[in-house]
Amino acid sequence: MIIQNGEVLAQSSQFSLLPVEVIVATVDLGRVRSYRTSHSRNVQAAQQPEYPRVECNITLSRPSSEIFLSDKVIATEIPIKLLDPMEEIHLATSVYLWQYLVRSSGAGFFLALSGGLDSSTVALFVLGMCKLVLRSIQNGEESTLQDLRTVVGLKDYTPKTPQEIVSKLFHTCFMGTVNSSKETRSSTFIGLLSDNEEVSRSLSI
Repeated sequence: MIIQNGEVLAQSSQFSLLPVEVIVATVDLGRVRSYRTSHSRNVQAAQQPEYPRVECNITLSRPSSEIFLSDKVIATEIPIKLLDPMEEIHLATSVYLWQYLVRSSGAGFFLALSGGLDSSTVALFVLGMCKLVLRSIQNGEESTLQDLRTVVGLKDYTPKTPQEIVSKLFHTCFMGTVNSSKETRSSTFIGLLSDNEEVSRSLSI
């Protein structure tokens, strides 16, 4: 964040797949001094030590017209964006899974399915990661696309849907027991991204 006098002027995304994220804002430093002196009723300014000044008829800097770009305007306050807890869990998990996958040079994730809440939740975490990866690629973040191509082993691969990415990164195996019903087995296979045929085939055994 870039904050001046308690006002948010610029804010980066809280969770991003970019290696480095930079935000900029044009600020008026004179506003900081004015803000401080007005709130301290000039007490703070009055307590500052005096520095001797020597007037010289020379210029030590370039003209302001050469330093500042004419198309720049002073940044104004913007509303701060706060994620709710569920959004933070979703994005934090997605970023962690992707960073772990890329940095470990892995080929994907393997999940033992039971049909219960735990395995279903983990599967949704992977889908959330793939949605974030696709959004990053669609935003023109070339580093994410190159990382994905390295992970899937395809030099010219460009995904079109998050389900397509899931089908190349996500591998499962149903670990049923004698207590697993037909409903559990079918819901395990069909409930996870059943609208994508390629993914559905990867979930079958």
